[in-house]
Amino acid sequence: MESKQAWKIGIILCVLVNIVVIGVAVYVVAIHPEDQQALAADEKLKALIDSKINDALKDTETDARVFGDQSGDILDTKFLNLLKPMASLHGLQPFRSLDIYGGRTTVRTWIRRDGQTKSHLVNGMKYEHGSIIVPASGKYRVTVHAVMHYEGTRGRCEVSSLEVVRYNALEQKQEVVFQENRTMCLDATEWSTDYLSHIGGLVQLHAEDQIAVVVSNISLLMRYRDGHYFGVDLI
Repeated sequence: MESKQAWKIGIILCVLVNIVVIGVAVYVVAIHPEDQQALAADEKLKALIDSKINDALKDTETDARVFGDQSGDILDTKFLNLLKPMASLHGLQPFRSLDIYGGRTTVRTWIRRDGQTKSHLVNGMKYEHGSIIVPASGKYRVTVHAVMHYEGTRGRCEVSSLEVVRYNALEQKQEVVFQENRTMCLDATEWSTDYLSHIGGLVQLHAEDQIAVVVSNISLLMRYRDGHYFGVDLI
């Protein structure tokens, strides 16, 4: 940071020194109004000033490119990343009895804010009824992490699914963009078992599109409410 600021200050000082030197020359000519060639000298000096300023600006652009190539514009990239829409939802709120039932269900109880600031919606991101709503068109990275706890009959298997669903605001229709199916089984000695699911990828979205998480049975998420994550970021 300090080296970049010092470089910018040096360039500015260089330009100012050129202007000051030329300004002194203009003043020297101006104090001799009797000189019949004053007008012509002023024109030459004006052209010289323009030339020096243009040269200084070209040098600044050249140095900027060199400095940018050397540093990789790391600071500028980090600053621009702060302006991108980002959503990070960690954990689920306590389940109500009416939320828990069999069948394909949208997860609607994501924690949007917490004391550790792990959950956040920034730069235009919105959240409604389990869906993250994006503010601008672009390519987004979507990530869903869930820990499923299955309790069932010994020796019996159950197929579960975890989906990322998109609501297309332009076409006004839903589509599954990512999906994971998992067969959960209990052997003769088990009463329960846990499964880790992690799905996601890149998807092109329109402004006001909605992204939500859907599970085949929401009761599978009850035991580890703090172990779930839902993120959407513009890349």
